[in-house]
Amino acid sequence: MSDTTITGIRFGACYVDDWEAARKFYEETLGLSVAFEAMPGQVLFYALGEDPFGIMLSKVPEPGPGTIDVGNAHTSFVLCVGSASALHAKLTEAGVEILQEEPIAVGEGDHWFQFRDPAGNLLEALGGE
Repeated sequence: MSDTTITGIRFGACYVDDWEAARKFYEETLGLSVAFEAMPGQVLFYALGEDPFGIMLSKVPEPGPGTIDVGNAHTSFVLCVGSASALHAKLTEAGVEILQEEPIAVGEGDHWFQFRDPAGNLLEALGGE
């Protein structure tokens, strides 16, 4: 294996324009725990399992050369859950935009669906029924 071999994903990066709405969504609606804030009010990391670098939430930088904004940055990552149906119901109750009417069976007992965070980022969930 060479030094340039890609071996996995280090963390998901999610850029948002409404910091408070995004934090509320990721912490209260999804129930994720903040591992640490790299730049208070601008960048933080949510732990996923034992990994403190699971998801990076970043406020969209001020306009400038080469900056990322919600018009040109999109993200998608799959969240592992015990029950896709239970999360689907929870998100539906919270008024979250969900793309599928119900989780879709994808084989081996797994079910999957997609939904959007307050910034319009596409997220996915995969888990048992």
